[in-house]
Amino acid sequence: MPLRPRHFRWPALLLTGLALHAVAQAPDPVRRGGTYFSTQPADGRQDLQHGWPALGAEYAPPPQPDAAAPSARTGRATPPAAPVTGVNADLVLAILRNDIPGTQALIQAGANVNCTDCAAGQHAGQTPLMLAARYGAVGSAQNHLLRLLLRHGANPNARTLAGYSALFFAAQAGLRLDTGAIDTVTELLHAGADPAVAALDGSTAIYWWAASGIDPREPLHPRSREMIYRDFLAIAKSFHARGADLSQREARHGMTALHVAAMHCNPHGVLLMQAIGIDAATGDNRLLTPKELVERRIRDEGESRTCHQTLEALDNKALVNHWKRIAFQVAPLVRNGR
Repeated sequence: MPLRPRHFRWPALLLTGLALHAVAQAPDPVRRGGTYFSTQPADGRQDLQHGWPALGAEYAPPPQPDAAAPSARTGRATPPAAPVTGVNADLVLAILRNDIPGTQALIQAGANVNCTDCAAGQHAGQTPLMLAARYGAVGSAQNHLLRLLLRHGANPNARTLAGYSALFFAAQAGLRLDTGAIDTVTELLHAGADPAVAALDGSTAIYWWAASGIDPREPLHPRSREMIYRDFLAIAKSFHARGADLSQREARHGMTALHVAAMHCNPHGVLLMQAIGIDAATGDNRLLTPKELVERRIRDEGESRTCHQTLEALDNKALVNHWKRIAFQVAPLVRNGR
């Protein structure tokens, strides 16, 4: 797990506020033998906005024969790499477009809900359920795509080659007022997702939740802060109730989830990981405390608003104790509720 500021490589998109814009859907995406791609604009981008994954050549219709360009070295036309095609790849595209009727139709047409070779580009190796966990609840309090895939046998504990499961991607999606992070995590846990599973880099879903659960770049209105914080704590306690060690150290650097939140200058994650009991005085394998990681980042990259707020969160013991009391009262998630 390469744990350095700005170089912590998430296997999906960087954290952004996502908003869904409705797109026109074909009435039957499989009527012509799985040619769901015919509903996608030629440039693969026209109907995807505000943080949705840009669908480029890997999800574009197969090029025409005259689309090949001559090679500068040989002077011969070199056909471009073949895009990912077939009903399974169509399923991925339907999920990325949040097309619930299209997803249903493709599953009924035989698409494999557990395929691992049906996505391309930055999504390579991810299953449809992982994509639904990351993108399926944008603009909605419920993740209908994820529920649909689980109902048709999607494996909640399938993992990428790097060891990440759908629960990691749900944690990465984070909490927004207009998204179903609570619903997504609840459904995955109810389906048997294991929050104690560690990826090859030693991280578990709680690391991603600490760093990404609440985006520090987005201002929180005072009226919504407490609700979002309580939701954050409910998910963390749900992970713990199902066997995850919230204070565990990853193998390479000996960092806790609090270290990771501090390294990313996430004041919300830093405050709330202390509230669930991680000691801010704990050092990693280099004996660096979370506060020292923030100070190093400021020294190397300069002062920032979020880093300054993170230092305040680490030093404000009264606020930490306030949220410790609230954390004690917050119950883990239950299905169909909080």
